[in-house]
Amino acid sequence: MSSSAEPRRARVAWLAAALVALAVALVAGLAVAIAIALPARADDAPGFASRIAEQIAARWTVDARDVVLDWSRAGDAATLPADAPTRLDGPARDGWFMLLVSPPGAASRALPVRAGVRGPVAVAARDLPGGSMLGAADLRFDTRVRWGAPSRDTTDQVTEGWEVRRPIAAGEPLVRPVVAPPPLVAAGGPVTLEWVKDGVRITLEGVALHAARADETVRVRLDRGRAVVLARVTGPGTARLMEELR
Repeated sequence: MSSSAEPRRARVAWLAAALVALAVALVAGLAVAIAIALPARADDAPGFASRIAEQIAARWTVDARDVVLDWSRAGDAATLPADAPTRLDGPARDGWFMLLVSPPGAASRALPVRAGVRGPVAVAARDLPGGSMLGAADLRFDTRVRWGAPSRDTTDQVTEGWEVRRPIAAGEPLVRPVVAPPPLVAAGGPVTLEWVKDGVRITLEGVALHAARADETVRVRLDRGRAVVLARVTGPGTARLMEELR
């Protein structure tokens, strides 16, 4: 082996070691830069998140402590000051809002955030067959999050006597249309029809041709003849005519 080869090998080895060291340094520096540049999640800023929860609670007239926020789609949110100016648009379906944030001295950004309310939710206490009626032993109330604005419709409150419209597994939430309130008008049952216009009120009696629930349309055959009319169910055995009287 020539004596000149040894210095060349040494220089190559030194250059390789230098490149490795440089690569390690670059990777370490990049890791530090990434660690510095990576933004914090919005839910790591409790003051900011609390303020957004309070805004949504005011819209929904609920206690802010019961509002739950999901920031999972806002992973690029920087550490946001509690007083950063914001505009809340929405909600869209299932409680999603678009939050426009304008931090002082920084570019504005739009963050998707989902909101729901923690509270009692009716769930199946056991496996329920389709076509059955809910009994006291069939439902229980668990504390869960329901995404979106809370319903103000008292007819959505599940109680005993509701119809199970398909098989339901134990623990599954009992919500429309999986369950439905019992019919207020029975097939073949009597119906009192009401017609109101310009302060004039007229009532008629008829027979329902099929069962119907609250706010559903029912076809009714009038007692005195063969005429069939359409009416909207308003209560047990009562409905309001949907067409003009002639």
